Amino acid sequence: MKTRRLFLLFHGRFPSEKAAARFVMESARAYAVYLPVVIVVPWRRSRTHEPLPKDVVVRTMPNIDLFGVPVLGAIAFPLSYLLFTIFSFAYLLLTIHADDIVETNEVLPALAAAIISRRVMYEMHDFPEHMRWLYGFMMHCVRFVLATNEWKAGEIKRRFGIPERKIIMERNGVDVAQFAPRDRAAARAELNLPAKAKIVLYSGHLYGWKGVDTLAKAATSVPDAVFYFIGGTEYDVARFKERFGTVPNIAIVGHRPHVEVPLWLSAADVLVLPNTAKEEISARYTSPMKLFEYMASGTPVVASRIPSVQEILPEDAGYLVEPDSPEALAAGVRRALAGTAQNKAHAAREEALHYSWDARAERLLKQLWQNR
Repeated sequence: MKTRRLFLLFHGRFPSEKAAARFVMESARAYAVYLPVVIVVPWRRSRTHEPLPKDVVVRTMPNIDLFGVPVLGAIAFPLSYLLFTIFSFAYLLLTIHADDIVETNEVLPALAAAIISRRVMYEMHDFPEHMRWLYGFMMHCVRFVLATNEWKAGEIKRRFGIPERKIIMERNGVDVAQFAPRDRAAARAELNLPAKAKIVLYSGHLYGWKGVDTLAKAATSVPDAVFYFIGGTEYDVARFKERFGTVPNIAIVGHRPHVEVPLWLSAADVLVLPNTAKEEISARYTSPMKLFEYMASGTPVVASRIPSVQEILPEDAGYLVEPDSPEALAAGVRRALAGTAQNKAHAAREEALHYSWDARAERLLKQLWQNR
């Protein structure tokens, strides 16, 4: 298998603090156990620096980076996307071999790659709400369509008429060793957190559809606990601090290196995933990497009762509550803090073992080779 290669095409800043870049990094690391991996990205100014996994190569395509230039912001993305499509196609044209695999969640690069390769897999992260004719045409052209949850797998078949033999369903994953349970007292000491406090923690971005505002409002109903918010871009952290920074039992930490996140999860008494039900990206499209990390940590989880969460987190493995309700979320947190949550946390950890990145990569490659 080492004679074959896998090319991951990603139009985004890489590396970066965002989940999409983390997904590419983790996928590449897992695939690299079985075959050489090449990550193909556009040139962008990066604000983070992370070591790449062994046996992973990054090829940077020429690009004009206008992101952050206010007067040119409207053309930054389309220009970058067009250039990435052209240059990644040219790179593959000169580089790719017959048995190599191309994987991407980018519609135009996937379509271009399908012109020169019979082994293109399009990975659907969100669900197309516009230009569905283009997505449908592309999905009929590529060899495989990878859906990251059951709902998307069904809708790809129903709405686009994609044959079932071309659809692969694999949820996102987690590094189960990196996020293994750690001693809570030791984790708190390392992070300089109060040893005896009740700590409720959210880790991730602060976008509206993540439900973080609902969690912040819930904090006022659980005054004996401290609610920590880890993550977010500089802009979103500033916005969030402006709204909730004065709430006495809320601590807004901001972005932390991903290698530090397992410590935070282990230091907490309860982890919360408060995703909204009001937006489809949250309720149906996502396969939250954060949830898999929560489950692997062995810390009790409180989460919104929405389809994208329910197909991952069973009732016996967490506390599922009514979405978009600060009252319901606060009640769920209080139940999880009551001291009877460890059985659920253990069940969640056992469930997370099925979703390791390594197992995911192995299953995907087996399906790809079996369908040559």
